[in-house]
Amino acid sequence: GIDLHLYTSSRYNRNSMHYLTALNPYYRTDLSTLSVNYLRSYNLSISKKHQNFNFGLRLAYNDYTGDDLHFDRVDTNRAVVGDIDRTEWQINPSISYSHEMASLELSYNYNIFSSDTKDILVYRPESELSLNLTENLFESKLVLSQSLNFNSSRRTVHPLDEDMLLEAFWDLSLGLEYKLNKSFTIFGRAMNVLGSEYELWYGHPVFQRQFLGGLRVNF
Repeated sequence: GIDLHLYTSSRYNRNSMHYLTALNPYYRTDLSTLSVNYLRSYNLSISKKHQNFNFGLRLAYNDYTGDDLHFDRVDTNRAVVGDIDRTEWQINPSISYSHEMASLELSYNYNIFSSDTKDILVYRPESELSLNLTENLFESKLVLSQSLNFNSSRRTVHPLDEDMLLEAFWDLSLGLEYKLNKSFTIFGRAMNVLGSEYELWYGHPVFQRQFLGGLRVNF
């Protein structure tokens, strides 16, 4: 059958320095306000299972009080954080697949910002897409993972950004783990495999292709 849920949820965040730094490590702590960030969300969730697949759709109306808003400063190339009261609609279809040898999660999120704040809301993409794949091979001794993410363009308010827009981007990451025995696991990761040139925050480009690996020891 089809599962249908209506529910509300709340989130309280005091916009602490720790929280804001995790979002934007380049913001000016001395000039930013740390006001309360409160979210009230009203949700409709619909899901349908079919064999190893699960199809879902979530519709949400989000009401923010004191949501963080980032303004860029040309003199320091760092942002100042203020706050804004705003509302939005979210449409979030998803598909997942689960099997002992493989799993898949595909999710798309479309944000509809309210007309009174749409023109001043920055660093918020309208569209986000994520695809995550995992394969378990050789009785789960070898685990492969792939992650593909897409963000649509985002508005900025930096005085030096002529079109006031950060470009859309794709980001692909790959992972590998091989379990030698109960104590030792070899792992490797490749980030931004496509070499996409993009910025999460204006003036601070992300690293291009990165690779790391190592040996994990469990006692």
